[in-house]
Amino acid sequence: MAIIGFIVSLPGLPLGLSSFGFLPILSIILCIIGIRKINQSADKIRGKGLAIAGIILGGFGLILPLWILTSVIWTMIARA
Repeated sequence: MAIIGFIVSLPGLPLGLSSFGFLPILSIILCIIGIRKINQSADKIRGKGLAIAGIILGGFGLILPLWILTSVIWTMIARA
């Protein structure tokens, strides 16, 4: 799950705005599930670093498009 969540988070950065936040949210959920499974496995399953990276990238995938959209709206309002 951790690796899948990380892989899903990679296209979530450039596609965050066009996917309406679906990919970043999906990657965060998958990575959290992956971390829980890793913690329950008593170190038999690896990939906690990828899961943490996926959560961070998923967070950026959610925040960055909102920041860009807000900047565009503020620019349009300022020029009106």
